[in-house]
Amino acid sequence: MTTGTRAVDELRLHRLGYGDWTGPASATHIGIGMTARAAVADIADHLYTGR
Repeated sequence: MTTGTRAVDELRLHRLGYGDWTGPASATHIGIGMTARAAVADIADHLYTGR
């Protein structure tokens, strides 16, 4: 189970991968870039705020 890319049971784990479950067009460079960008923003927010 995830919230965005972050695993619910292990908050230090972000799941980035291949297929429709990771986001639209994740099989393309553009598609994975959108998902990765969202994960980086979430990780940066977590590091900055501690949430």
